[in-house]
Amino acid sequence: MNTYYKVIVLGNDRSGKTRFCTSALGNNCTIHELRGYTEGVNTYTKRTDTAEIELWDTGRGGLRGGYFIGTDAAVILSTNDNDTRKYVIELSRHAPDARFVVVNPTQEYDANQILRTFNF
Repeated sequence: MNTYYKVIVLGNDRSGKTRFCTSALGNNCTIHELRGYTEGVNTYTKRTDTAEIELWDTGRGGLRGGYFIGTDAAVILSTNDNDTRKYVIELSRHAPDARFVVVNPTQEYDANQILRTFNF
């Protein structure tokens, strides 16, 4: 049986959160990108040999505190220190034990390599 992990993907509108999630899944999920934006939260599940990782792609308007329940980790897509700070504060308030990594979405990155940093 695989261990379950919840990863929230945070960032401003159009920062590449959906692209991060679909990149982590390969070619398995592209329908959400056709809309151009996410309303609320979309979830994506990535299965490995040892883990089931649920990626929470957060949409317009941000998250309410309840969405953070059970969060194991977060990926923050940000190019601005003030925005990064805002997301770190929000995460630490609602999920103080969650680990996080900050990714500059204007730079090339490998979503799977970033997820591996959490050692799931």
